Amino acid sequence: MRNGLLLSLDLSISGIKAGLFDIDGRCVALVNREYLQIAEGQSLVEFDPEAYWQAVAAAIRQTLQKAQQLSPPILPESILSLSISSHGETVVFLDSHGKPTRPGILTLDARAEAQAEAITCQLGREEIYSATGQPDVLPIWTAAKIAWLRENEPEVYRKTALYLLPQGYIIYRLCSQAVDDPSVMTTSLLFDICKANWYDEVLAFAGIHAGQLPQVRMPGTVAGMVSPAAAFDTGLCQSTKIVVGALDQICAAVGAGNIQPGFLTESTGSVLALVATTDKLVYGGLPVYPHAVPGMFCLLPWHQTGGLVLKWFKDRFGEIMEGDEYAALVNLAAQVPAGAEGLVMLPHLEGITFPNPKPGARGVFYGIGLKHGRGHFVRAIMESMGFLIRQDVEFLRAAGVDIQDVVSMGGGAKSDLWMQIKADVCGIPFRTLETNESALLGAAMLAAVGAGVYADLSTAVQKMSRPGRRFLPNRENQAVYDRGYVLYETLQERLSDIS
Repeated sequence: MRNGLLLSLDLSISGIKAGLFDIDGRCVALVNREYLQIAEGQSLVEFDPEAYWQAVAAAIRQTLQKAQQLSPPILPESILSLSISSHGETVVFLDSHGKPTRPGILTLDARAEAQAEAITCQLGREEIYSATGQPDVLPIWTAAKIAWLRENEPEVYRKTALYLLPQGYIIYRLCSQAVDDPSVMTTSLLFDICKANWYDEVLAFAGIHAGQLPQVRMPGTVAGMVSPAAAFDTGLCQSTKIVVGALDQICAAVGAGNIQPGFLTESTGSVLALVATTDKLVYGGLPVYPHAVPGMFCLLPWHQTGGLVLKWFKDRFGEIMEGDEYAALVNLAAQVPAGAEGLVMLPHLEGITFPNPKPGARGVFYGIGLKHGRGHFVRAIMESMGFLIRQDVEFLRAAGVDIQDVVSMGGGAKSDLWMQIKADVCGIPFRTLETNESALLGAAMLAAVGAGVYADLSTAVQKMSRPGRRFLPNRENQAVYDRGYVLYETLQERLSDIS
């Protein structure tokens, strides 16, 4: 076991990452492949499941090739197990022979708006929330997509024997078993997190039965062994175990050691998401998910536009800058005092998802004056992420969640300035991790548990997760941000009637 390695996959909306880790949690090979280009404003977003599998297989092969070029070379037979960090909602439709009946429908596809409204009307928002942990029914949820298929493509619907989400589909291709985990299934609306079983009323609405869905198993359990076909496609050995993973945000939380109450992680990637671990179901308007740890749950407030706001600004207004555009923009922001000299941003470029969903809400820069330049706008964007997090932290505390400090992940954690802004805005310490690949690391921990390297996730976290830098609040800046936060909340409230 001491010489074994762990392979993990991170299945995002548009790309695939593969990471090879030793049992101490150190990454020895990493591959990042972009899979799908998504057009801006695209409402119908489909993909070829076979091409998706081939992209995953190619990422695995490339990772193995990198490993074999090391000194000494790492051979495929040394890989003990593989596990997956996955996004949700995306659905693949297979016939009784395991072949796609149509293109898959990606999570971003919002064509099922009428079906989402119909589910809400038939079952009621409160009933759905208490069963699924999701406070609102969105057209991107898997159940709404399946209902859309039944109403609009009846012939395809009749041919479809199996509905799988991203993790379930890749597990199926790897070991010929239809298996998924509770956290990925949560936003399908098909799974009842209280009963830890299928939500029969939503299955009936979508017109499907449990036999058309994967077996639900806890993260860290073995789904099967690499099949001969998958071994041919990927280069993996048939002796490698395929271990059930979890939702990407939860895998990232596990990689950060967020497996017990009082712990909070935040990830500023394209989406901004927080994960708080609890030992009981806590509702109060918060999205709730089963944790990767048995008996634990996650509260997961999230926002559609997190670091994506900075990317939007870079793409529109950073092109004329030389070198690393992100670094140049952040350097400009560092020259601007805390509070951006009165410039405040509401970062809702694609609507508000939490705590009060408003799909029509849009972004705002307020307080623009002649003294404001590009650096002020960048700093206002970075500070707006701090305000989003502070709003979520206050909501979580009001729900009884104890928060002492925050561990940051994602691209935003690479910036010392951004980390310090978040600590100053929220008035609590923020920490980073030694690795920037926390979702892959979390999946590797689950792979380690499934392979029997460690008895449980608690032991895996102790052995594989290491802290990075710590940022303490600057009290002078905190006073500035206290005033800015009042203005931020006032703007958000007063503009809510416009959207």
